[in-house]
Amino acid sequence: MEIYIKNLKGQLEETTLYDVLEMAFIDAKFKLENGSFSGENHCWIGVVQESDKPAEVVTNITFDGNGNNITGIKVYETPIKRVVDSDHSRQVV
Repeated sequence: MEIYIKNLKGQLEETTLYDVLEMAFIDAKFKLENGSFSGENHCWIGVVQESDKPAEVVTNITFDGNGNNITGIKVYETPIKRVVDSDHSRQVV
């Protein structure tokens, strides 16, 4: 598959599905946790959102090494714990 986008000069440039999705999520103001592991032939886009529980939900879209084929989608939920640091309280009024 070949994907092209217009650069700032209006010229077509070849890109990847990974790059197109990453740009779209950034433009939509999503918090992302993207990455890859050295020595492995894949990378991922992690879309981070907070749920009502309270918990953080991360949707990972994994791609093969060339960034054009989606190889998996996984969703992770991590509880958010609230910590009160009373040792550093200060009087405000």
